[in-house]
Amino acid sequence: WFAIEVELSRLGPLQLDGMLRGLHLILVVRSHRGLPASLRDAVAAIYRRALQDWNLTGDISFATAPAFALAPLSNLRKHIEIQV
Repeated sequence: WFAIEVELSRLGPLQLDGMLRGLHLILVVRSHRGLPASLRDAVAAIYRRALQDWNLTGDISFATAPAFALAPLSNLRKHIEIQV
């Protein structure tokens, strides 16, 4: 299981939440605002291509949440002086 959180200047906070079960990789892309359909389609296509290259199967989904249930950056903000 993994969670990667990033903050992008145009899209804002994003979280990639994944779990690998055998050769099946489940990925959830979370954002605070809905991502445009064209971006979701492009990300899903890249994900499917990567799965093929790695001989994996998998699922990808997109979710919108006002706050992330797991927020690894929240405790680090003061320490590394992240500005939002």
